[in-house]
Amino acid sequence: GYQVMQEERTNNVTLIREQIARLLHVPFSYTALFNVSPERLLQENETAFFSITPPSSLTSLYVAKKVSVIFVYTKYGPNFQFPNGTYPSGEVAEELQNILSNVQVTHYLTGPAPLVQELSSSESQREAITFVLVFVALLVITGAYFRSPVAPLITLTLVGLSAVFGMAVVTLVGLFYQKVDFQVIEPLISVLLGIGTDYSVFLLSRFREELGKGASKEEAAKTSLKYSGKAILISGVAVTFVFLSLSFIPFMQTWGLTIGLSVPITVALAYTLLPLVYGRLGEKMFWPSRPKSGESRTLRKLASASLSRPKTVLVIALIAGLASAAFVLTTPLSLDFTSGLPNIPAVVGLKVLENAFGNSFVNPVLVVFNSSNVNTSLLLKIASLERNISSMPGVTQVIGPVPSNFNGTYTPEVMTQLKENVGTNNRTLLMTVVMSY
Repeated sequence: GYQVMQEERTNNVTLIREQIARLLHVPFSYTALFNVSPERLLQENETAFFSITPPSSLTSLYVAKKVSVIFVYTKYGPNFQFPNGTYPSGEVAEELQNILSNVQVTHYLTGPAPLVQELSSSESQREAITFVLVFVALLVITGAYFRSPVAPLITLTLVGLSAVFGMAVVTLVGLFYQKVDFQVIEPLISVLLGIGTDYSVFLLSRFREELGKGASKEEAAKTSLKYSGKAILISGVAVTFVFLSLSFIPFMQTWGLTIGLSVPITVALAYTLLPLVYGRLGEKMFWPSRPKSGESRTLRKLASASLSRPKTVLVIALIAGLASAAFVLTTPLSLDFTSGLPNIPAVVGLKVLENAFGNSFVNPVLVVFNSSNVNTSLLLKIASLERNISSMPGVTQVIGPVPSNFNGTYTPEVMTQLKENVGTNNRTLLMTVVMSY
C-alpha cells in the first residue's frame, strides 16, 4: 500500500483523502476505495503517519505471495518495425534491462517480449549445439553400420551442405515472403541431416553390395542410382509435399515453406554430388572394411522368420498398432509453452509469476463482451458469470468489468474496475481468467 506522512497532525479523514487525491492524481471520489485511518505518531518522528490500503480487487493483480509485478504496455502494434529493422520487443526489453541493472532487489524482466528477445539472442548457440549433437549421433550410427569412418564423414559433410542451403532458404523466405519464426532453425537442421543421411545410406548400401558382387566402381555407382535413386526421388517428393502442406496452417506457414523448400536441395545433393564422390573413391569409401558379396545373414533370418509365420507376425503387428493407437488417442494433448524453454532469466521470472499468481497469469484466458447497450442488467449478468467461472476447478482468479459481488450499486470501487476493463469505445468489456495450470 501507500504510506503518507503529513507535516501537521490531523485526524480529519476528509483532509487526508484530499491529500491522497492530490498525491495519486485521482478524483476525490476514488479515495473512498482506500482504508484511511490515522495511526499513532512515530516515536522517532513528530509527523503523523497514515497507511492507505488499496482494495483487494486491485492488489490481487499486482501482489501475491511476496511477489509484486509491474506491467509495461507499449503503443506499438504486433507487426511494427523500426526503420533500422529492429522490433519494439527487443528495443524496449533492452532498455528496461538497462534501467533494472541498478535495482538491488531480486527482480526479473519477463513476458512475451523479453522471452522472445532472450530466446532469439541465444538461438545461434542452441543451433550450434543441435547441429553438433545430431552430427555426432548420425556419425556414430552410420559409422557402426558401414564399419568405416570414411563413409559417414563424407556423407555427413555433404549432407551438412544441405543445412547451409537450408539456412539460405530461411533467409530468402524472410526477405521476400514474411518473417520466419526463429524456432524453425533447430527442426530444420535435424530434418535435413536426418533425411540426408537416410538417403545416403540407401545409395551407399546398394553401392557396397554391387562392389561386393565384383562390379567396377563406375558400374556400381550407376546401379545404385538406377535402383536406390528411384526410391530416394519418390520419398523426397513425398516429404516435400508433406512439409509444404504445413504452409496452409497459419501459425506454421513459415515452417512448412522453409523445410519444404529445403528438402529438394537435400535430395539433389544426395542424388548428384554423393554418387560423384563414392564413384571416384570406390572401395576406399568403406576403409578399413572391404565390401563382401552375399546378403546380410541377420536380415535374411528376419525375412525367413516373417515368411514362415505370416499369421503370427500379422497378429503381433496388429496388436502393437492398436496399442499404439489407443495410447495416442487417449493421451491428453496441450501446449505447455514454458516446459521446453531453457533456463534463461525471462523464463525463471515467468515461473516465479506463475507460482505466485497462477500458471496462466502472463497468458490468461480473455473473455470479450461487445454490446451496443452496456447497462446495469448486462453488468449484473456478467457478475453472475464471474461467480460461476470462479467456482470452476482450476480457476485462480477472475477479473471482470465489475466485481463478482456487484449488486447494481455503482460504488467508487465498481467505477474504478469499470474504467480498467471497458474499452475506449465504451461498448467492449473485458474479463480476465487466470488458471492454476
